[in-house]
Amino acid sequence: MTNHPKSGLMIFASVIWIIMSLPSCDYVSIWPTIAFTNNASGINQVSATLNGYAIVDNSTKIGFEYGTTTDYGNSIYLVSISKNADNYTYASGRVNSLSPNTTYHFRTKLESGDGIIYGNDLTFNTLDFRVVFNPNLNYGSVNDIDGNTYKTIQIATQTWMAENLRTTKYTDGTPIIFDETGSEWFVTKSGAYCWLNHEEDNFKNIYGAYYNWYAVNSYKLCPAGWHVPGDEEWKLLASGLGGNINLGIKIKETGGNHWLNSSSNITNETGFTALPGGYCSFNGVFGPASNNSHWMGGEAYWWTSSVAYPGGAYYRAIYSNSNAVLMGSWRIEMGLPVRCLKDN
Repeated sequence: MTNHPKSGLMIFASVIWIIMSLPSCDYVSIWPTIAFTNNASGINQVSATLNGYAIVDNSTKIGFEYGTTTDYGNSIYLVSISKNADNYTYASGRVNSLSPNTTYHFRTKLESGDGIIYGNDLTFNTLDFRVVFNPNLNYGSVNDIDGNTYKTIQIATQTWMAENLRTTKYTDGTPIIFDETGSEWFVTKSGAYCWLNHEEDNFKNIYGAYYNWYAVNSYKLCPAGWHVPGDEEWKLLASGLGGNINLGIKIKETGGNHWLNSSSNITNETGFTALPGGYCSFNGVFGPASNNSHWMGGEAYWWTSSVAYPGGAYYRAIYSNSNAVLMGSWRIEMGLPVRCLKDN
């Protein structure tokens, strides 16, 4: 169902205009209790903000009904309502614990001693957790020592993983130090990893692990026959695709499952499928801040294997508001995702 984003407000304004056009009346005293539903906002995989407009008196409770059918089955009431001088209000309420990739119906609900009044029914679709790979390409696969399977993709003369690495062991079977809370991230001088926002169940299979550069520099992080690409190998990827300026268009995941403000010109024509998981700072804090609890992001990062300066290494980054793939350098205590490149 497609709804004009301002349709509820336009109807609401029309009612207000009609009532205020009546001659010589006390407008507030004759206004009926009226409910309108407006489009949902802030939608992610598991939550959304429901919006509506209403004309109410002081004894009216305002809320929403919502569910996967027009039987709804769930209700919320707003604890605090702010009315303007004309006695009408804008109402919104956040609902959580929704199912990903699901259509929900909702409507405004007003309840008072005189009964219940409902607004119009609208729908919204929650986002999907799943990563969107390019369906027009043929992906290969590779396994790591943990038994994780990754999609791989041939891009010009190179073969890349199309997913971020998520191994917890080096290729010789040695466990990598796990920093569960971020409290040890800065002080350790050994290879270490963590999960985005310290939530393995939610993010491991999407964004992979975040490794400090000590782990990268072990040369034992990627599966046998693969390695963490150096700065020159990232440059080769860019040069084969027309340079860094528009490389982001060709390697970002399409759609709006993970990227904030994803542009319609994103193609992921390479199949690389870059995701915006951000970084783990040397003090264990993740950034940039997510737009919601399931990390709709605007920045993607990967370590390279190349030294930038004593105590620092080069990385590659993409931002949601840019088509370029940028190079930078950070302290080796930072935690970044890793993409592996197949040996020649």
